[in-house]
Amino acid sequence: MKGFEFLLQSRKFGMKLGLENMERLAAAFENPEKKLKFIHLAGTNGKGSTAAFCAQALQESGYRTGLFTSPHLISITERIQIDGSSIPEERLTTLLDEIAEITRLWEQPPTFFEIMTAAALRYFEEEKVEWVVWETGMGGRLDSTNIVTPAVTILTQVGFDHQEYLGESLAKIAAEKGGIIKKNIPTVCGVREPEALAVIRKIAEKQDSTLIETEDLQVIDHGIKGKKQHIEIEGIPFQLSLLGDHQIQNALTAFTALFAVLKIPVKSIQRGFSKTQWNGRFQILRENPPLVVDGAHNPSSMSTLIETWKKVYAETKPTVVFAVLADKSYCEMIPSIESIADRVILVKVNNPRAVDPFAIQDLFTYAPIETAPNLTTIWSSLIDSKNPILITGSLFLVGEALHLYHPTAAPPYTQLNEILKP
Repeated sequence: MKGFEFLLQSRKFGMKLGLENMERLAAAFENPEKKLKFIHLAGTNGKGSTAAFCAQALQESGYRTGLFTSPHLISITERIQIDGSSIPEERLTTLLDEIAEITRLWEQPPTFFEIMTAAALRYFEEEKVEWVVWETGMGGRLDSTNIVTPAVTILTQVGFDHQEYLGESLAKIAAEKGGIIKKNIPTVCGVREPEALAVIRKIAEKQDSTLIETEDLQVIDHGIKGKKQHIEIEGIPFQLSLLGDHQIQNALTAFTALFAVLKIPVKSIQRGFSKTQWNGRFQILRENPPLVVDGAHNPSSMSTLIETWKKVYAETKPTVVFAVLADKSYCEMIPSIESIADRVILVKVNNPRAVDPFAIQDLFTYAPIETAPNLTTIWSSLIDSKNPILITGSLFLVGEALHLYHPTAAPPYTQLNEILKP
């Protein structure tokens, strides 16, 4: 079976929490995770941006840096990067072929995420990267990425998402996220929710992990100037290309791990933070009128998005294009959307879990509502509109918007990516 067919077939096995298969896969590749240095991150929100801050700062410090994240927006190759460049599709296909052959006779086939995790480990080892910024998938304790022993563990924020797998309380979710804390390995914690933080503290104490809480550091926000956010952390000035109060917190978490634990030079961190880009997170595609995409897909990230919009655009009310998956808490997201929306256009993303726009239009109380079959059908009118536009609710929707906005610059939908859309 060819690699891309093998990866496609793996999706029918769904999601499986546990490390047995992952450990077996790593052993088949002679345990590349034991030959690499990791920063391991978990959290409900913020881990992708924090990982991007870390990776860029390490690059600016001269290290060959691997980055493993999920999900992708346009191309599956985005999940595995070295120094900001995605793995070539041909190389990924070769790795998938290898994994398909290794697991051909396994009674318990590997899942999609296990396969991608193994491919990343193999690639980073072959390319001799010096640091790997290693983002968990959904959880932590039983996440496929949790076979590594990092130099530092990072926990960003804990909120409600994936409750069917991680638990119905913040304490239970925190216990799963905190499961990446390792014995005698320092942990940087950006978690602020008291219920979740109490759990993290207990886990760190049990693991003899030095817990560094970012809330103890002094941060001054000097506002947005010249498209960048100007802040000070412990008196050190930084310019952030990523906007919003949540990105200040993400930068603070990344800075603490890089400077306090790994001893990365301040100038490298400053340059890195100034250059960091992370697609789909309050990404301004057009300035005037504003066209912004943001993959907020749970209540806490939607609330954060709305606050960022207000910080950047004050009282300006956008047309909000919204799509969401059925397993998300969309009812709790709607009040946030209506608090800034001039009108709302509901669309459907190309995903079997997508919510039908007609099924949720009556949940909106205040904002004028329109519906459309998908983003493509209204794209021309959005581009021609003189009104500010905010596209949000799902990273799948953001991926579609990015591909429509940059059809030539975006990676093409080759056979592998056509089969494995985000």
